[in-house]
Parts: sequence; structure tokens; C-alpha cells
Amino acid sequence: GLNCIPGEDQYDNHGHQTHCVGIISAENNNTGMVGVAPKAKCLCIKGLNNRGGGTYGGLIKALEYCLEIRNDGTRRVDIVSMSLGGSSPSPQMEQVIDKLVDAGIPVICAAGNDGAGGVNSPAAFNKTIAVAAYDSQGKVAGFSSKGPEVDFAKPGVNIYSTYLENQYAKLSGTSMACPFMAGVVALLI
Repeated sequence: GLNCIPGEDQYDNHGHQTHCVGIISAENNNTGMVGVAPKAKCLCIKGLNNRGGGTYGGLIKALEYCLEIRNDGTRRVDIVSMSLGGSSPSPQMEQVIDKLVDAGIPVICAAGNDGAGGVNSPAAFNKTIAVAAYDSQGKVAGFSSKGPEVDFAKPGVNIYSTYLENQYAKLSGTSMACPFMAGVVALLI
């Protein structure tokens, strides 16, 4: 992958990315849990720092990298999954996302955890697939952002997945629902 965070190594030292990647593609090996698309391969790009924050510049660099290598002969990018968001949109990020979608690469984004406060960017952009979260009863989670931009809802409450140091953890958020959708799209592909 690529590290877009200056002064940090390329590894997930926060746990969020590891959890999301497990939801997409954890192997079916009788250990822990299995991902939605266990035969899918993930190219991990570090766009957020070890505390879970980042800049639009770093995220744009990550998206441009996906566009650049979408099929370089050794790697192929079929889907972009973004379990992140913010309240202020970035027109530059939206332009790169539009290029990815126009190139046939769906960009799937977490709607956000602001409840009725509205859908975060980049999920609110026109060409992304915005994913809200529901619980084990099929009810939209109270924390899940809601709004007309939401395209789908997937499981996002107490989701058991891979975590740091060969552990597993239960996390909640639209960040967990987003990789469920990415896994479904991977299966369709």
C-alpha cells in the first residue's frame, strides 16, 4: 500500500483499519471470524494517523494512488472503501472520487455517526455509495447519520472483527457498516 501520513510508519497502530479490513476479507480459516468476501484482497493505504485523524491532503493522495494503480499489472483496485468522514466537504476530494467512479471503481463511504446531524463527507458526495448502520434487530442505529444521501444500511453495532496484536474486538459505527457493503460489492465483482 501507501503511507500518506508523514512521520509515521505504514502500519495501523490505531486498530480501525485492521477491524474494517477483517470485515471485508478475513479468511475462512476457523479462527476468530470470517469476512464478507474472504477471497478478496485488500490494498491498505494509511490515510489517517495513529490517533484516527488526518487531512484532506493525505486522503486525496491516497485516492489518487488508487486511481494511478487501478490496474498496474501487479495490483488491481476494484473498490474503494472509506470508513471516515468529516462535516466540511472537500471539492478536491470530490473531484478525485468522481474520477474513480467514472473509471468504474465504486467508492463506498461511511455515512457518519452524527445521528440526525446529517451525512458526512465524502459519503454525502453525489457519486459515492453512503452506508448507514443498523443493529442486530435490523433497526437503524441511533448514532448512524441519516439523510437522503444514504444509499444502503449494513450491520454496524457490536461488530466482531480482527484487531491489533492478533486480537479480535467488537466495535460499532458506520465505519463497520461501510466494509460490509464493500464486501458485498466484492462478491458481486
